[in-house]
Amino acid sequence: MPISLSVLVFRGDPVDSMEYCHAGIYLEYGDGKQSTMHIVGAPRVFHFEEEVERDLAKSDRLERQILVTTLHKSFSRAMIQGVCSKTRVKNDGSEWNCQHWVGDVLTELMKLEVLIKDREDIKCLMKEQKEIECRMKKQRKIEGPTSDQKKVECLTKEQREIECLPNGQVKLKCLTKEQRMEAIDRMTTAISEAKDEKHLCVTMSGWT
Repeated sequence: MPISLSVLVFRGDPVDSMEYCHAGIYLEYGDGKQSTMHIVGAPRVFHFEEEVERDLAKSDRLERQILVTTLHKSFSRAMIQGVCSKTRVKNDGSEWNCQHWVGDVLTELMKLEVLIKDREDIKCLMKEQKEIECRMKKQRKIEGPTSDQKKVECLTKEQREIECLPNGQVKLKCLTKEQRMEAIDRMTTAISEAKDEKHLCVTMSGWT
């Protein structure tokens, strides 16, 4: 079953300010199964962790769940977990945090690729690609030249980067540049909007 990949943004702890907002990668596998991959700890002592027992999307401190993409069925949980666990945790500075880590993970996911060999699957991918390209052309024709990239991103966010190989196979990227950029923009917006006086608090139990 295809995996849905989202970014979770949580209100800050111990104080609900932008620098304390927590963020992580959230995967939904279907049949009620999910996991959250994030870094926990404090500046200079962060470490990677995968939470599978608790569904953090149901946390009282959740500010927003941002759907990034639904992955092709060829991408597995192990592949995504491998990218997340191997993404560098930068404990050499006090300014770096979980928000930066999420951005780095999304960058690494752009490098993750699979080879598609099934002919019917390839036909579906190519048909989808053509449909998206047609919608992009129509959108640009209607709007004309514009500096407002958001109007075009609504189409490009779901575009898959497909590379046709000489042997008839195709190489499919896990994540596109457009998808990463939109996810980062939406995460930044969620973090800025999470700062709200009604949420200000100091806790000892952690951000969940």
